[in-house]
Formats: sequence, C-alpha cells, structure tokens
Amino acid sequence: MGHLDQLKDNEVLNGRYLEQYRRDSGVLGDELVYLHSNLRLLSQLRQFPAGLFHAPRALLWFWTKNLTTECALICCRLWKDKPRTALTLDRLAKWLTDRAIRPHYRDELRARLVSARVPDSVESTIENLRTIRHASIAHLDHHVVLALKSSPQPVSFQELRAAAEALGAFFNALSFGLEQHFIVAQFLSKDDSWFGGDLGYVLDRIALGSRWFTAPETHPAFWRIFRKELDAQQLHEINAVRTRHSMPPLD
Repeated sequence: MGHLDQLKDNEVLNGRYLEQYRRDSGVLGDELVYLHSNLRLLSQLRQFPAGLFHAPRALLWFWTKNLTTECALICCRLWKDKPRTALTLDRLAKWLTDRAIRPHYRDELRARLVSARVPDSVESTIENLRTIRHASIAHLDHHVVLALKSSPQPVSFQELRAAAEALGAFFNALSFGLEQHFIVAQFLSKDDSWFGGDLGYVLDRIALGSRWFTAPETHPAFWRIFRKELDAQQLHEINAVRTRHSMPPLD
C-alpha cells in the first residue's frame, strides 16, 4: 500500500467507479483550465497601459467585463452550486471519500482534503459572486444591481485569483498520479509583463500602432512637445515595446 501521491487512479479507486471518476474529473479539470486561462488574460489586460498607447478603450472594457463574468460563473458552478444534480468539486470529494475510493485509502484522502480545504475567505468570495450572478448575470434584479453599481468593486481581481488558486489546489487533492496546471499554453506569458502569448501579440500590435512609434522619427518637433507629458514609467513602457522590435530607445 503506497501513499496517494505515488499512486494512479486505477490503483486508488474501486474499479467500477474508475470510468465515472475520469469523466467527472475531466469535466471539472477543463472548467479550471477555462478559469485560470481567463484570469491570465484578464491579468494581461489589467497590466496593459491602454491610455498610454491610445488603445480602443471600449473593446478592452468589453474584453475585461466578459472575462470577469466568465470567471465569476465558473467559480460559482465549481463550488457548492445549488442544483442537486450539479457536478461540483465538493460533491466529487464526497463521492470519492464515501464510495469510490478503496477503503484503506479513505483516511489518507480525508487528511489530504483537510490540508487543501477551501478557505473561508474564498467561500465568502464565491457567495458574493453567486449574488452577482443571480442579480446581474443570470437575471436582472434592479434593486441588487443598483446596490452593486454603488460599490466600486464588489469582488476584486485578487479575490478572483485567490478563489481560482484555492479551487485548483482542491482539485489537485482529488487527483491521483498527476498534478494539473491550468493555463492554456497559447496564453502563457511572464507574470511581470503584459507581453506574451496570443493576447500579448494582439496588445503588442495595438502598442505598435500608437503615435509614439512613428512620431520620434517622423515628427521630432511633435515628439519633443509630447515627451514632456511622459513620466519615467511611461517612457519605460514605450521603450520596452520599441526594444522588442529592434527600435532604438527614447530618452
């Protein structure tokens, strides 16, 4: 008998439940990929200096809103969703411990789940998201919508990210023989930069279309006037893009 982190699902589970486990965990794993990948895109949009590069603000706003909405929906349906037939992480955990896992691994799995428990703060975040889902995504309750609009940020990006990380850790506690990473490869980018991956390519092209990438060479007098409006961080952002495209940095 080995430890759970050294065993595969066919060694841990009762054979007659193996197919159902793989199907259900596959669905939940895909949802977590959607959640974490959406958050990665949302993070890139948040870091992109849209005003500096005169980006299409309406388009970026809609991207941000839609990504945030999708993250909210996924968090709500992954954890303690109300319909009795809903597939959720907590129901998968109960089914595993009560029925599917072989009896001599049951206590070890329970201890593993205690270590990976979803924090109360994340539970609270998901309850807030559920209120938002009911009031302004699935339905339009005008009283609640007005209350939400008066709040500057009902759920922050940091709270969304903490929820995603906690749900991912809980899912990995329900997995055997692997630890899943949840970012679609095409969306990968450096954590400290908006550049990278598919969305990074799009944002980079938006930046390249800015006046800052032609004016210094083609309209130097115009550039000298507008250079006075830029602070050191803004100049750094411009030079980062220019350097990537073999253009000399500006001073």
